[in-house]
Amino acid sequence: MKIKADYFSNKNYAEILNNINVDIGNMTSIADDSVFFVITQAFSMVGGIIGLFILDYKMTIMVLLFIPTKAIIMKYFAKKRKRVMDEFIAESEKYAGWFGDTVGGVREVKLFGILENKGKEFTEMQTPVINRQKKMNMLTQWNSMTDKIEWSKHF
Repeated sequence: MKIKADYFSNKNYAEILNNINVDIGNMTSIADDSVFFVITQAFSMVGGIIGLFILDYKMTIMVLLFIPTKAIIMKYFAKKRKRVMDEFIAESEKYAGWFGDTVGGVREVKLFGILENKGKEFTEMQTPVINRQKKMNMLTQWNSMTDKIEWSKHF
């Protein structure tokens, strides 16, 4: 309700609904189980460092040297995922606009017999959205794998 009225005159209902769904999905991902995973990992890491220091301080130094490397790799994947997410939002908004216009013009599509053309347009509009979603999922998995690598097991 706090959005300017111009926003609603430039977007159709499907675009608005899509943007709301994408925004809600992004907001809820902040408080998903990965946040709690990070908190528990922090406690585990501190406990592990203390335990490793008690066992062998040289090994502790080696492990601590790998933490910045891991952080840099994870930051790289996070930046790349943000870029792909921005592209996904743009592609998704474009698709939602096309979809809203198409649904609003169903009578014209049937009247002029252009259903086949709309099918081709659907494929052209949906493919980039699906590809961006796949990229985001892969980057999330790469980031997760990097996070789960336990460098201390390699020494």
